Amino acid sequence: MLNAIAMDRGSKLLYHDENRTTSLSGTITAEAYQSRIRQARDESPYAWLVDHFTPISLTELNAKASMLVRLDNKYVLQADAMRQAVAAFTQHFDVLEIDGLRRFNYETCYFDDADNGCYYDHHRGRKKRFKVRMRKYLEAQLCFVEVKLKGKRGITIKKRLKQPMDHYGRLDSAALDHVREAYAGLYGREFDQVLRPSVEMRYQRVTLVAKEGDERMTIDFNLEFMYGERRLRIDPNTFIIETKSARANGIADKILRRLHQHPTRRCSKYCTAMAALGVVEKYNKFLPALRKLDALPNQDAAFRPKERPSADAQPRWHDLMDSDAAIAMAH
Repeated sequence: MLNAIAMDRGSKLLYHDENRTTSLSGTITAEAYQSRIRQARDESPYAWLVDHFTPISLTELNAKASMLVRLDNKYVLQADAMRQAVAAFTQHFDVLEIDGLRRFNYETCYFDDADNGCYYDHHRGRKKRFKVRMRKYLEAQLCFVEVKLKGKRGITIKKRLKQPMDHYGRLDSAALDHVREAYAGLYGREFDQVLRPSVEMRYQRVTLVAKEGDERMTIDFNLEFMYGERRLRIDPNTFIIETKSARANGIADKILRRLHQHPTRRCSKYCTAMAALGVVEKYNKFLPALRKLDALPNQDAAFRPKERPSADAQPRWHDLMDSDAAIAMAH
């Protein structure tokens, strides 16, 4: 049963579902999940997003453009503009395909300290800043802890370490060692923050790779933000494109400029989720992204969560068979 805790705001609804499961195996097997995905693939309203691209394998993608060190641009597009962009992208990009799937489900849990230091470092525009997250690749049944660090000249460096699936949402000693090593390796100082689970999110992603050159992009959609019992769904006709290239001026950036689309500054999914869910009170630097996502936070103090999830709390899983998971179980 869904207990609404906020008004329906257009295409968004923030709600608490007491009957969600806490593990994938609790309600559906991995085999059944894969079967459901394949059955829904042809029924997805997002077929237009990927059907006209030439496929590329994960091995080929990593050989051409792993882009663990890159410059990024982020764009927020609505469906009409996205369709125009896709028509142009097909001439220059291939799409990642794994086991016949081209759209993939992600679940991500971010970590921050008690003062939301990672968030506020980004809000203040600190050049040296980082984020720690644990990401679950649902179709592949893989889990990684990832550290994203900003280096010199705004270059993003990502370091990741494979984790057992059941470690999702908590940092064990190996994961913490990985965070400390990545941080010290770039910044030359000891990592001393105490991290705990913060916001979670799930979304679908398409990955495109340039036919020529070391460039790729991701397209995220069907975004859902979560913090404790709160959940906010972004309009499913809204897409976040992240271009990744050596100079932040690749083929995709040029195509988008021709379509009069320009980068949205400070469009961090983590930071916009923190603001949209009312976890933080200062978010003026993220207002352009929040407006484009139609995710401005509710100003009512009663709307804000009373407590941060505890450090050892297991993140809330979602019943993958229910609600509008069918909107996009496309992978």
